[in-house]
Amino acid sequence: RRSSDLIHEAMEQQTISIAKANLTTMLNSRTSVLAAANPTMGSYDPLRSNDEQMDFAGSILSRFDLIFKVLDPKDPTIDMRLARHVVQLHKTGGAAAHGSKFAASTTKSAHQKDGQGSHPLSFLTKYIAYARSTCRPVISEEAMAVLLDFFVQVRRDSHAITVQAMASAKGQAPMIQITPRQLESLVRITESLAKMRLDSVASVQDAEEAIRLFKTATVDTINSGVVENAMSEDQAEAVQKVEEAIRKRVATGSTVMHSRLAAELGRLGFDAKLVDRALFIMMKREEVEWRKQRTLIYRAR
Repeated sequence: RRSSDLIHEAMEQQTISIAKANLTTMLNSRTSVLAAANPTMGSYDPLRSNDEQMDFAGSILSRFDLIFKVLDPKDPTIDMRLARHVVQLHKTGGAAAHGSKFAASTTKSAHQKDGQGSHPLSFLTKYIAYARSTCRPVISEEAMAVLLDFFVQVRRDSHAITVQAMASAKGQAPMIQITPRQLESLVRITESLAKMRLDSVASVQDAEEAIRLFKTATVDTINSGVVENAMSEDQAEAVQKVEEAIRKRVATGSTVMHSRLAAELGRLGFDAKLVDRALFIMMKREEVEWRKQRTLIYRAR
């Protein structure tokens, strides 16, 4: 099965099915899920919407509490800081392997430079285990009112964005929709913030911080590139012409190489970006599918 099918089962049913060597079993998967993925084209393209760069079903993405878009900007300052960090790790690791005291002294001096205290890993492990086993915070009435007001407002805004995107892009809606699952996510984040302090009551400040994280992560992912990259009427008409050309050249149930199809459409005068947009829309409608690591295109219907 595909990896997306496996993670869908784990997050929806909280089970993992295993069938190997004539043995079939089902394991529980009641745990937190931290996942990372690269864009479909290998690197993030700011000229494309997020939907075009995520090969995940909306039913899977909606089950994550927070979705962060992590970019790699071409900043010399950030690049230098990252390079120094990588080199320092190898330098410290080599000194430790040779039994030198340099590793300990370097780590100590690094903490002194940062001016921030740190706790041993053993202490953090015990603290987290203690918080999870003993602390059961409840949300105060004031915090609950803040979450409800925000949920109603973000639902209204999301609906307006969806209507605008569908009107401009001929039926293309955002991949991630705001549903009661997101409200449950806000509740979990609010409770976790109180649990970090071993507090029995989640306050308004916890709810506001949960909303800030949700806005920074998921809401930004939904809004980014949906309306900005909406097609004009002329572009939408051109995309429809590309779709008709693809249907004429790829019969139902057949497979064609993506490079060959793109080259043939290019010779007919179609722009490469419009071809990619037409394929993306057809895939959303499940007319075509990617095969062989996105090298082949299969027409399903």
